Amino acid sequence: MTLEEVYANLHGNYAEAKTRLMNDNLVDRFIRKFPADPSMQTLLEKIAEGNNPEAFRAVHTLKGVAANLAFTELQQAASALTEQMRDQVSPADPLLLAKVQESYDLIIQTLHQYMA
Repeated sequence: MTLEEVYANLHGNYAEAKTRLMNDNLVDRFIRKFPADPSMQTLLEKIAEGNNPEAFRAVHTLKGVAANLAFTELQQAASALTEQMRDQVSPADPLLLAKVQESYDLIIQTLHQYMA
């Protein structure tokens, strides 16, 4: 699987990632680190705890990581949830959270295939 195929599969923007990170080696290096990023797990934990300020911080971080890696679909989903939770009082909208989870899972599955 090529980097272009990875990005097509996870609904990202390979050209943007390559422009931002300068070359395929750096794109490869940074996408391989993505599964270790704790933001998604933190988001789910903080939502379960009812800790909306920390859940907001986690989804905001996830949005930034997704934007930096040009994981477009995840960035858009996380952005929508970030805006919905911006007041840090409102609990996460289940439909928006489901979209974030779906996009995240697709990325993880795709990256596992790529790294295998």
